[in-house]
Amino acid sequence: MRASGLPDRDVPARYHRIVVLLAALISSEAGMSTVTPEEYEQGMEQFRVAVLGADPERFPALARFARDVRPLGADRRAAFEELLAAQLAHIEARIP
Repeated sequence: MRASGLPDRDVPARYHRIVVLLAALISSEAGMSTVTPEEYEQGMEQFRVAVLGADPERFPALARFARDVRPLGADRRAAFEELLAAQLAHIEARIP
């Protein structure tokens, strides 16, 4: 990051964010590998009930966007790639 021209003051925070993303992906993959297909489906159903049934008074944003919210189990790798690309783009934008 430093060699790319990112200011020194920004390197620790950016590095930390990328490491957290990597750790999250690894943890997610490890955790999902222990779940049976039946447990996975039960978890997805619980997610759908919780999200689609969100109380609009208490969770107005969730209730509004519920149909578009995807569970973590759906396309974890693609979601991770999007997050990483956004982080890298943000780093690139900070380079003078």
